Amino acid sequence: MGEICRQKILEYYDILINKQFEVFINIPDEAVFIVGDTHAMDRILNNLLSNAIAYGADGKMIGLNVITTEKIVHIEVIDHGKGISEIHQDRVFERMYTLEDSRNARYQGSGLGLTITKRLVEQMGGTILLKSVPYEKTTFTVAFNRLMF
Repeated sequence: MGEICRQKILEYYDILINKQFEVFINIPDEAVFIVGDTHAMDRILNNLLSNAIAYGADGKMIGLNVITTEKIVHIEVIDHGKGISEIHQDRVFERMYTLEDSRNARYQGSGLGLTITKRLVEQMGGTILLKSVPYEKTTFTVAFNRLMF
């Protein structure tokens, strides 16, 4: 997981520098494994990171953390942007659901990204969680069973 996360955040390096984001990365050096699909994990991270950049641009900060316990691997994507109000948090994973301001060209999306992300996470036996306090901190956390050797 660490290597996949490192590669993914590096793909966004130019965008993050051009938009003057502060980037905080916390990925352990030790090899950490889950049972999953590399392509699905790539899509999950793409969706979460691109959303954090688009919707978190006002906060000029993005974070990517890989946190491990004995049994679970947590991957957090964090931003300090406009966030998601509490009334919308339960619905953002629904198909075609978009926040009202996503109709604004600056934030326009299809309403499928988080739905696809949730399905991919669940297909790999994981969970996804959202915590958001608008203009303070928004965190999407995906969690998977850790594979030990």
